Amino acid sequence: MFVFSLLMTDIRDKSGVFEGPGDTLFFSHNVAMLANDTYRTMGRLVAMSLLQGGPGPLWMSEAAYRYWVGLPIADDMLQVQHVTDEAMRLRIAAVCCICTYCSFRVFSSGGNQTFVQLYIF
Repeated sequence: MFVFSLLMTDIRDKSGVFEGPGDTLFFSHNVAMLANDTYRTMGRLVAMSLLQGGPGPLWMSEAAYRYWVGLPIADDMLQVQHVTDEAMRLRIAAVCCICTYCSFRVFSSGGNQTFVQLYIF
């Protein structure tokens, strides 16, 4: 089983198939790796480890796993810092700031109007 532990570590750290912070990794978006079947090869190696009683990809994001198997995803599972593309992360953070500002502005106006405006936004 030690061999499969080393295999899983190399797939996580050196293959380029996964990206993200810490132990919340997602599949990387790489068209060249898709074209040359790198994802398929890594998937087969993970399957071989599992079939032999070895470890699986325990570093995968829980939100990604839940999405793939059709389970609901809690809002707190999705974090801006999980986005590895710097430009996209900045865009998402900007939208989050806008939402926070609008939410605060609407919240400070009070009354039932708060819920309706937040729901529409």
